[in-house]
Amino acid sequence: MKNNFHILDDHEVISIDQSHQINVFNPTCTSNEFLNAIKRALILLDRSSNSFHWSESKQEWFEEDGVEGEVLQFGEKDWQSGRLKLALVFYPDEPEEKLEEDENQGIELKEVPLLEASLEPIETSAEPLDELRKLADETDS
Repeated sequence: MKNNFHILDDHEVISIDQSHQINVFNPTCTSNEFLNAIKRALILLDRSSNSFHWSESKQEWFEEDGVEGEVLQFGEKDWQSGRLKLALVFYPDEPEEKLEEDENQGIELKEVPLLEASLEPIETSAEPLDELRKLADETDS
């Protein structure tokens, strides 16, 4: 997957295969409904387990500003500080035309119209070999 993705807005509608649904009972829902279902699942997990405690600070993962954190990216030596938040990201499938273009290393294939054949007779020399000899003699001189 290339970096051709975008973070879904709260009201964009998604469709999820039933095997991947998380506390959402419809195959389609908004991205906000999906993230809220994840939040509810985490809260339920917190209530049933003594090891995970839901708090307002955990709620910040789902809010606009997210939480303070750091990321160590591939190829970097140092951690970069910033903000982290949970969001639903969408990677669109590439259309077939785009895939063909990538396979041809960016060369765009175009359909070239066929030239229409002329119905007029082509004039030919009676002695084509004589003409070739004459051309060869001219280039040697």
